[in-house]
Amino acid sequence: MKSIKLSIFFLLSLLSLSCSHSLNNGQEDIKGPIHTVQTNTKNSLYQLGGTWINQNGDPVKLEKLSGKVQVVAMIFTTCGYACPKIVHNMKEIERQLPAHVRKESHFLLISFDAKTDTPERLKQYADQKMLGDDWTLLHGTPDEVRLMSMLLDVQYVPLQGGGFNHSNVITILDENGDIYKRIEGLDINIDHAVADIETATQS
Repeated sequence: MKSIKLSIFFLLSLLSLSCSHSLNNGQEDIKGPIHTVQTNTKNSLYQLGGTWINQNGDPVKLEKLSGKVQVVAMIFTTCGYACPKIVHNMKEIERQLPAHVRKESHFLLISFDAKTDTPERLKQYADQKMLGDDWTLLHGTPDEVRLMSMLLDVQYVPLQGGGFNHSNVITILDENGDIYKRIEGLDINIDHAVADIETATQS
């Protein structure tokens, strides 16, 4: 019964996927609405089972991420435009965080592409983007990735020629793994995001 409910949820998510896409050489470019939504799920993402693998090849249980505010996005490393912009935004957020807030924060990238984005590829990507020790890049099975996208309310569809159409979202999780804020779009207000993270570390 649980798998049937998840399947129905997935189908409904696909039906609701925005059609305002412009493709760039087989890659996605979904700019979407630009707004911040406050949520209060009280349903921690850390309850999601399974073992993920980070960019160093180490197994990661999601509950081990608790204790810090997580700044999370779902991407894929061969993305030509939107994903690099999301990562750039996250790096700029990190740069502007006050030192005491940065100590209580962590940055998390989860790949859509379970086939191509192996831990080795994620390590290369982290090095290429100069992502430091406060960043974790996760590889999961296709089922784990799909369920995570549902919990984060991030929609994605594989393209026949490779790559993905997907919504562009940065999610802030509180220290317990509950969704605190969702920041949608690519042209985001960095100052507002920094303020949201600072508030989340104090809650």
